[in-house]
Amino acid sequence: GGFGEVLLGRKDSALKSSQGKFDLYSDYEADIKVLWEGENRLGDSISYKTPKLNGFQFAATYVAEDAADADAATSFTASYGDGKLKKGKWYAALAIDSEVDGHDITRVTVGTKVAGVKLGLMHQTQEDLETGVEESGSFVSAAYGVGKNVFKAQYQTMEDDSALTLGVDRKLGKKTKAYVWYTSFDFESKEDKSYLALGLEHKF
Repeated sequence: GGFGEVLLGRKDSALKSSQGKFDLYSDYEADIKVLWEGENRLGDSISYKTPKLNGFQFAATYVAEDAADADAATSFTASYGDGKLKKGKWYAALAIDSEVDGHDITRVTVGTKVAGVKLGLMHQTQEDLETGVEESGSFVSAAYGVGKNVFKAQYQTMEDDSALTLGVDRKLGKKTKAYVWYTSFDFESKEDKSYLALGLEHKF
């Protein structure tokens, strides 16, 4: 309605939604959730999103306690523009998680288009509330379309860990694409990993 949008049940947190479409490999091995906390889809939650006013929008998620000794968790976002960059050239968001899945998180996201290249930048700080360990990391992605092909690159860090992914999508139809990508993880305290994928995607 004119008051905005209210959702009850299981939904992406306000912080997770704030990333827009700049994680170019979401749901693949290079999803930013591998290195970062905060990619939560929460049950027992209430989410509210305001209408857009001159491009600005606010969102909040409240998660009820899931145990007798647990605290309620909250997630907030203030954003400007369109996270898909289809209705404008700029997007910016500030998101904060408080006690969500055992972490306090602050994430800043900025996206824009430069000479046909869609760029996404993110910076995140996170604290594990059980151990008290604080960490920070950065992220950059770029996508550029040439004909039916979209060339994509993404780089992410969290302290001494990093991930680099390069790939290309080729449009085969309105709802069908073929893709290939390569991901390399460089971990400080465990074995490095790499992945190569070739796939075909059709949306029904």
